Amino acid sequence: MSSQQPVSTGAAEADRLAAQERKIAKTVSMGSARWVLVGVIVVYILSLFLPYMGSVSGAEILINSQSAQDANIKITESVFVWLSFLGIAVMTTVLVITKRSTPFILAWALTTVALIMAVLALWLRQTTSGAGSGIGIYLAIVTVIVAEITFISLVTKRDPQQEEIAQQRFQIDDTDEVGHVQLDASTNAAQRVGDDNPLLIDDRRARASERHRKQAQKDTDKQADK
Repeated sequence: MSSQQPVSTGAAEADRLAAQERKIAKTVSMGSARWVLVGVIVVYILSLFLPYMGSVSGAEILINSQSAQDANIKITESVFVWLSFLGIAVMTTVLVITKRSTPFILAWALTTVALIMAVLALWLRQTTSGAGSGIGIYLAIVTVIVAEITFISLVTKRDPQQEEIAQQRFQIDDTDEVGHVQLDASTNAAQRVGDDNPLLIDDRRARASERHRKQAQKDTDKQADK
């Protein structure tokens, strides 16, 4: 009984640590990267008020103003503005405030697609006639690139709390394994002692002999009565 108690206690502790690890996995430990993302958000919002295509600003493309329509803004440019706005101005802001993993995943996905659309937008703008790309879109692309690098660094960096919990779970697993081995060894040893102990063997033989003697005595008494 005493050998089984540490094993069950270790299993309960392992379950508690697993639940704690799942809880931590729902958050993002940003550290100094949080301030990098704050800078990205600020610079991106400023870029929206600078020229993106000709004299048309990013904000005008975002709301599809008359100026943007007259400037013949291409679909790739509009998609980039919208994706980058949702990825940085919206989801990255939510991430910085809440530190939750869901806005992190959404921000990373949106900025990744936005970066692809930016390359296509610049290529189409360079290969067609019309107003050239303004400083605003280049600044926005830089913020998207910085955000992407930051997101990748957050993915590859393991949370210190998760590392500590993983180490504790590893130690508990080792302890449980030792406990199981000790329990099996003690059970097997008890069985071997019961089978090999000459005193117990002699005791069993003596009790069997006594039963045979009593049975023979009963048979003799019955015959005498007849």
